Amino acid sequence: MRYQHASEMRADLKRLKRETETGKMAVALTGATPVVHTRPWWRRKTVTISAAALMIVLVALAATWRYFVPRGGQKIDSLAVLPFANVTADPNSEYLSDGITESLISSLSQVPDLAVWWAGLRLSSPCTGSAC
Repeated sequence: MRYQHASEMRADLKRLKRETETGKMAVALTGATPVVHTRPWWRRKTVTISAAALMIVLVALAATWRYFVPRGGQKIDSLAVLPFANVTADPNSEYLSDGITESLISSLSQVPDLAVWWAGLRLSSPCTGSAC
């Protein structure tokens, strides 16, 4: 259809609008299913992408928690300290390797519930109760 004047087009658009509004009101009055407006495609994609990104973040957090957070394992109740070797072969610096070993043994002996062993000898026993 071709319009000769803009007034004809305007009259036709007004008639179309009136029919559309009357049709909507008739549907509302009769109780039929109303007109359903769907969301634009970009909103549906945004929700889907957001949900997928959230799932990826949750999986990454779970993996990080699983591998990097320390878990309670077996308790260490005894430890052996081996002597440090003097690799310089200088007899004057032998005291350094002995001093490091003795210092390490002394520090570890202070840890409660830990038995420290050195060269087959038990140097400390674990604390029990109020006997520490």
